[in-house]
Amino acid sequence: MNKIMSSSTQATPRPPKKTVLVTGAGGYIGFAVSRAFARAGWDVYGLIRRAEGSDALLTEEITPLIGSISADLTFLDSFLAQPSTRPFDVVVSCTETYPFDEHWGHISALLTKVAHHAKQRGGAKPFVLVSSGCKDYGQTSRHGEVGLAAHTETSPLEPMEVLAPRTNGTMRVFEEQNRDLYDAAVIRPTPLLGYGGSYYGVLFQALSRFRDQESQIKVPGHNDNIYHGCHIDDCAEAYLALAEYPSRAEVSGECFNISGYRYETVGEILSALAAEYGIRGGIATVPLKEVAEPELRALEAVLGYTQWVDSTKIRKLTGWNDKRKLFSENIRTYRLAYEAAARAGDAGVSRISDRVAGWEKAGITFEKK
Repeated sequence: MNKIMSSSTQATPRPPKKTVLVTGAGGYIGFAVSRAFARAGWDVYGLIRRAEGSDALLTEEITPLIGSISADLTFLDSFLAQPSTRPFDVVVSCTETYPFDEHWGHISALLTKVAHHAKQRGGAKPFVLVSSGCKDYGQTSRHGEVGLAAHTETSPLEPMEVLAPRTNGTMRVFEEQNRDLYDAAVIRPTPLLGYGGSYYGVLFQALSRFRDQESQIKVPGHNDNIYHGCHIDDCAEAYLALAEYPSRAEVSGECFNISGYRYETVGEILSALAAEYGIRGGIATVPLKEVAEPELRALEAVLGYTQWVDSTKIRKLTGWNDKRKLFSENIRTYRLAYEAAARAGDAGVSRISDRVAGWEKAGITFEKK
């Protein structure tokens, strides 16, 4: 028996764990990405601005790093100067602060410090994954329209004016002066769903008060608009797949879209919501000018935009695939998760709600012309 147990517990030594720094680790994407890397056995450091957010990371076995991406990066200097601080193999940038041009300058300074530290400690060049979004490409045609085609990574960049600084700023990671410091890729997720910090949450928030209503509700948008989503956990696994891909040369210098295996139409989504809330008159889409209530007008940010995004590139290269159900297929589970997050005071719930309300107040519209 002892012989059997002895041989069964012998193992080939594992290679050292890789290290990743995730900025914006307290945010919607950053937290999910941090958890995905932790599950995969990486040593994960999550950069957050406030110490009170530490416990949320610690419970996921993520090491908090407290500091702000700003002109003052002394917190990072102190951390990198510690003899025990290993070089980062990967850095994932998940912050989006405006004015973005200024913010990108601070991100660039952080990446430079991390890269110099890796070189000084004899490490390899870090691999940097920079988060942007698929709205970088602008809109596509609607479902069923002649000429409808998905955006791919080779599509022209035609963002809305409000998003242009992010679109252009993230592409600066490929500038010549950075190539000796780190390798990089830009990640463009579609709208993300799940838990509390999703734009889908504004649908739950706005429509919950119409539960069991007999009459029809009118919301801004078009039934044939395409809302192409992806679950946040599937998105996080895509970041991991790129970080762990064995050939750095094939992923460096590239952009990658992340989207679900198929799109949903606004009509599909609203039919599911009407059934879930018992709105017997149904939910109709109309032009924004025909909607008076501010809470319903705010839904135009979700329902007024149409975009189909292809993610074949990352699927074929890495083998990544999304696994979670579409929004309309699993709406009750997603609704209950959102409501639980709202009751728990999830900061993502209020952050998204305030952002969308701000767009509506500022007159920013997403309606297809």
